[in-house]
Amino acid sequence: MTIGALIGGSLALMLAAVLGWHALRRLFSVPRVPRPPATYVALVILWAAMVAVSGASVAVALLLRDHQAVDGRTRLAELRCQAVAPGRVQMELTTPSPHPTDQPTGPERYEIQGDACVVSVVLVDLRSGLQILGPTRLSRIEVIGSQAGAPAETIARTIGRPRVNPGWLTPHASERMVPINLLVNDTRQTSLSVPADGEPFYLVASPSGPALEKASI
Repeated sequence: MTIGALIGGSLALMLAAVLGWHALRRLFSVPRVPRPPATYVALVILWAAMVAVSGASVAVALLLRDHQAVDGRTRLAELRCQAVAPGRVQMELTTPSPHPTDQPTGPERYEIQGDACVVSVVLVDLRSGLQILGPTRLSRIEVIGSQAGAPAETIARTIGRPRVNPGWLTPHASERMVPINLLVNDTRQTSLSVPADGEPFYLVASPSGPALEKASI
């Protein structure tokens, strides 16, 4: 994706240089071979397409720093929730490495008040026209929280996971004017409760939404 963005950007610069040169020659009445207006219209359209594809490639590559691509059923993380004190639980979250050759990272640990752990998962559907760039569905574990008492009660406390990208490069369901939302078709968030029994679970994303699966030991 990065290579494609570099190639598209280079071609866009070359086309811009050609159009700029022709504009300067016309401005200063430099002798030139006349060309039909359709030629310049086609070059401008091609330049705009190159700029759009390059910009979209860079934006999707940046989104993948915080999100995981969902291609069918995709395992987002391994989760463990266990009680560490009365009314207090600890969530252990291990995400896979972005590349198979990368060194595995250690688990993230969050200690919060409550009787069960809750994870809030964000699913981002990109516009269908971006299929040429790769995945059109991304996902991320957004918030780690705790839930006290019955499932109908509200989350007592939440901790947001750290991000790499700034806010204007983060899709927001309620803020349609965020620039990155130009590439986003839909953003939705789902919360799942993890039993506080210390057993491992896999958090799996799919086109139908995220789900927990008991991990075999």
